[in-house]
Amino acid sequence: MTLSSDRNSDRARIDQDIVDETVPGLFSPGGSFESFPGAVIIAGPGGMVLGANDRADLVSDCLRVDRHPDLREAIESALRGQTAHINPLVLKQTGSEGTTERAFDMAVLPWAEGAAALLLGRDITFERSLRAAWIEARRRFEDILALAADFAWETDRQGRFSFFSRDDILGHSASRLIGLDSADFLASDLPGTFANPFMTCGEFRDQEYGCLDGDGRTVPVAVSGRPIVDARGAWRGARGICRVIEN
Repeated sequence: MTLSSDRNSDRARIDQDIVDETVPGLFSPGGSFESFPGAVIIAGPGGMVLGANDRADLVSDCLRVDRHPDLREAIESALRGQTAHINPLVLKQTGSEGTTERAFDMAVLPWAEGAAALLLGRDITFERSLRAAWIEARRRFEDILALAADFAWETDRQGRFSFFSRDDILGHSASRLIGLDSADFLASDLPGTFANPFMTCGEFRDQEYGCLDGDGRTVPVAVSGRPIVDARGAWRGARGICRVIEN
């Protein structure tokens, strides 16, 4: 055996001593990870689970049956002294209600002088589900809006446009209309019930107005709107939809 291999053997023995001495106390009462809110795992070469808390059962099982090569690769990187991050780490869980997915934001760090890897995981299943539900709700809203109106709008306290649901507004670029006084969007030859529907203080539906297109021509538009109020009932703008009236 060479001097180099002797040193490597001594280093491995010293590192293993560190692991053996410290792992058992990490998760016991008063230990460093006793109250950690997520999954904690100490893993050795090959993804061997040396210690874990109760919240890490699913991730530990994944390592034991080698179901996630990216996680194994992250552990090997940590054993070489490099940190790794997996987001999301998506794992399947089978229970009484069938198979479901759980997702983790997982950080993998060198630990015990490189003898092991420390895995810290935050369960982000609810966040992902909430985001997916929000995306689906937004998609549903956009589909319904596209069928019900040509565009939606919103104004601020000064009556300036602050939002449009699409980029092309009667031949105008929405980005050019944002910040415009909404009164300048109205023509004068088709007056409606309100002097300026985009600053309404009451709810109304399908009132006809003339709006100016990108070439300055008057386009008849059916406008519906309602005021925006804050928690104290103070007026802070308006929002609604517009539908072009075909001749």
